Amino acid sequence: MRALNRNLSVLIPDGDSYTLRIVLNCLSENKNWKIHVIASELPKTIACSNKITEIHALPNLNKENEIDWIYGINNVVETHNIDIILPIDEKAIRCLSKNKWHVTPNKLGLVPPIESFNKAINKGELSKYLTYNQLPSPTTFLFSEHEICEKSPINFPVIMKLIEDYIGGGAGIILFNDEKSLNHYFLNNKIEFPYLIQDYIEGYDIDCSVLCENGEILAFTIQKATMKDISDFMPPLGVEFLYNKEVYAIIEELMISLNWSGVAHVDMRYDANDNSYKIIEINPRFWLSLDASLMAGVNFTHFYCLASKGVEFEVPKYKNIRYLNLVGLNKAIKKNLFFIFKFKFLVNNTPLKFYKKDLLPMAYMVFYKLKSIVKKALRF
Repeated sequence: MRALNRNLSVLIPDGDSYTLRIVLNCLSENKNWKIHVIASELPKTIACSNKITEIHALPNLNKENEIDWIYGINNVVETHNIDIILPIDEKAIRCLSKNKWHVTPNKLGLVPPIESFNKAINKGELSKYLTYNQLPSPTTFLFSEHEICEKSPINFPVIMKLIEDYIGGGAGIILFNDEKSLNHYFLNNKIEFPYLIQDYIEGYDIDCSVLCENGEILAFTIQKATMKDISDFMPPLGVEFLYNKEVYAIIEELMISLNWSGVAHVDMRYDANDNSYKIIEINPRFWLSLDASLMAGVNFTHFYCLASKGVEFEVPKYKNIRYLNLVGLNKAIKKNLFFIFKFKFLVNNTPLKFYKKDLLPMAYMVFYKLKSIVKKALRF
């Protein structure tokens, strides 16, 4: 590997992703790097950001235009002297991994082998893979679309979820506590996609985020949920960073077996019944608590770019801190008004610091929020 002797120009090809704002927050910590974004259309709350050097328009990626979309990326790369193509969401990562030979040579950042990506993204394939490789996971049974689960194959409680996540963010996951609720659901709903029935694990969420190259972990953080959203299956509003030797060992074995390259966020669950940790899902993309990892001391976007350019670095250490996203912060303040006076926490353990550095998008967000409130008031 070699040293990086200049600033970088980075291209995010999938700027329509809902994770763009969070990736920009982290990537812009590299003060002199240029950040280019490709998108079909960006909302004003992001398009006005001072973190973006230039926005380039391309049609949305779909199955029919993959090669044309890549050629559009190549044109931006060559015209603007881009150093690294950094895909941030599943659709773009899948496309670029599958068609990497069409990409301008030596420009694409780390992406997983397409075979490994397909195993990770499909919950059914992942379940079979984990079982075959004797990696810890919940008991799972697979069903085809339109197939009705008349009787649970495992003891209650169980959860049902789609094999490939068509919704995201934990939506569409349903908990059944008994046979009656299971039968009632299938009696009143038509299932049009393959799904699975899985053992519900009594315990708590604990996740591991990684950056890898050929199965080797180059950077990681481990986080435990501390504040839930309205559903247990949605991403948490608050997390605590910690180190867990057993969790790391499981993730290390998983990444080696997949020969993983690029980033991933692995959802895990502590099983209180047998005092073990189990792999639930792999999110083969950048994740919503990416800025939390940054505050803990690991800027995954920075190390992703370094690793993609062949720059050597030691595995970064991270701090044991607590973090709240904006919804979690609002919830904490509602519960205890004096929380608003914890200035050090607000600056160092919430996303507020990023809005302070980039005020115009925040102004737009406040404007649209007030506009929505006024519209609702005028209806009455």
